[in-house]
Amino acid sequence: MAIDAGLAVVARPPAPPFAPLGAAPPVVRDADGVPLIDVAPGAASGVGAVRWLGGADEVLQYAHSEASDGARIYAAMNDRGHDLVVRDGVLTQDVLAARGAGPGGCVGAHAGALYLAAPATTARTQQVRTRLADGGVVDSVEPARAQTLWTVAPDGREAARELPTGPEDRCYLVAGDGGTFVYGGFRLLTGGAGAVTERDGLMGGRITIGRVGGPAYCFASCNAAEQRANPPAVAQLIAALGCQQAEWIAHGDRVAGACRGKAVRYREGGAPEVIAIPPTEMIGSYDLAFTDRGDLVIGLDYGFARYLVWPASAARPSPVRTLGAGERIAHASPTVHVRGLTTAAPPAERAAVLLGATIGFGAGGSTLGYASRDRGGARPYQAQRDRAAAVLGAGDFVVAGEAVVDRACGAYVRSPLGWEDEQIDDWIPPTLPPLSARAVLRPATCTPLDAVVAVPGAPDLLLARRGDQLLAAWLPPPLPLPGGSDPRDPAPPRPPPKQVPRPGTGWSVVGAAAGVHGDDGVPAPGRDTAIAGGSWQAGGAAVVDVGGDAAILVTPAGAVTIPAATRPMAVASDGTLHVWGALGARVVDCTATCRVLDPGVGVDVTAIVPRTGDQVILGFADGRVGAYAIPATGGDAVPRHPLTDALDAALARRPR
Repeated sequence: MAIDAGLAVVARPPAPPFAPLGAAPPVVRDADGVPLIDVAPGAASGVGAVRWLGGADEVLQYAHSEASDGARIYAAMNDRGHDLVVRDGVLTQDVLAARGAGPGGCVGAHAGALYLAAPATTARTQQVRTRLADGGVVDSVEPARAQTLWTVAPDGREAARELPTGPEDRCYLVAGDGGTFVYGGFRLLTGGAGAVTERDGLMGGRITIGRVGGPAYCFASCNAAEQRANPPAVAQLIAALGCQQAEWIAHGDRVAGACRGKAVRYREGGAPEVIAIPPTEMIGSYDLAFTDRGDLVIGLDYGFARYLVWPASAARPSPVRTLGAGERIAHASPTVHVRGLTTAAPPAERAAVLLGATIGFGAGGSTLGYASRDRGGARPYQAQRDRAAAVLGAGDFVVAGEAVVDRACGAYVRSPLGWEDEQIDDWIPPTLPPLSARAVLRPATCTPLDAVVAVPGAPDLLLARRGDQLLAAWLPPPLPLPGGSDPRDPAPPRPPPKQVPRPGTGWSVVGAAAGVHGDDGVPAPGRDTAIAGGSWQAGGAAVVDVGGDAAILVTPAGAVTIPAATRPMAVASDGTLHVWGALGARVVDCTATCRVLDPGVGVDVTAIVPRTGDQVILGFADGRVGAYAIPATGGDAVPRHPLTDALDAALARRPR
């Protein structure tokens, strides 16, 4: 089906134009034959002690589309509206945003020409109908958005055109000679100087294609049209690899795939070749890219941080290589080895729960906070309470995590939360045994409690308030519990593990406090609990109110005194005591003690992302992002409240 796309419009862009490329230099290759591009160094900029990070720094964290012409151009974008372009070593950032495009899209390159596709607002308007919650509707008119394709010729001339498809966040571009291209998104489009042609019945997102006019390979979830269009080699390649969930790429007349320690490659007219490769360090499959000579680059870690090369003319791959700082292997075919892109963003080596505003940079490891306890109904909580009541007797029960506590006199027992009433298709949940009376802690003297909380990051630790007193108690270590069963498993069920129940430590007075907040205990039988996003509790810390200008955070790794007005930003989750917060434009950095530091920008800090032992990335209220090295000394010290030492002592009494 042919669609009239109209003539390409050539106009001076609102952004600075690209300079013409010079004469093509000889291709320089690395030791494995991958073409090299060296980026000219740029001057670092910032203010105070902050080095500003641009779109390029952010793109390199989570690029979702990359492209190269295999010699002179490298381009990449992320889904937050940032991109970078390298042409003959010159780095340009946020090219699409400067041309009025929104987040999303894809990039392509061929023989010195650059292709950029992204959603953009047009001069047309469209009718929009919004349905209200009360059933009414509101009609309005707003500018229409379309997927726009910008092309930049080697001499710097630009052209822009609308593609006959809706705005798309994810897509890919395969560029060819004479301004031709293939666009893959919801549709599969082929274009040139005139009309754009759609391949009927083929969804671009499922198609792997190596060149304009080349075969359209579909390897998974294919519809009838895609199966009919498939070359016979598809079945051969899948059979040779022996894996349905593989990563596949094509370039020119070559196709390759990888999965579960094997890689396969194929050249049209030939036969599949298979080799064993090391396991991937990524979640899922491998990253793959062809060079201009047909060598296959296989990424073993994110961003090709570890990779090997399988030369087109060799039966075995190269040794595993490791990229250096500021280097990149393009996740695109033909690929290039880019050096000197950026070193402004410190590497993500620290694991932390992030509590501030979302920016385009993450910490190392998980950044997910403690959010909720959700068993989908009241019955598991009722069973939890009933198991506890059978050994506690009557009382005024509250449920805090796995603890059921009698507030009337302070008795408590660890009662695991089961999966009663859960409907699970492929396995049968375990039946938890009754609790033993030997697991009950019953204070020698009745200890009435006003409130009980579990520490979100260490639910074995209970904190309680009695009047103006703060108390602490440990639950005993968890007992081994029976596992679930799978009716499809012919093996007999394993016998329940032996349990040796014992009580917790009992309550001890820590000191005076006005209040405590964590995973707050709720009246029996308990219920699903939610922790507010962005709170200290979401970072795995309880908050103890001590009045005045200070508060105390209790984390699994220790307690710290912070200014009471500190906004939560991050809590280390690697077992070390480290907490970060913000006081307006200042940074609060806490290990055993806290310091208030001024990075010198004068704008409120809205995000802190720990990256190394002493470097963080700061997000500011005006949208800027910068790297900041925490100084070894200086700043305003926050006095350590006496109760903090007492809480550290309580943490040290954890039963083993």
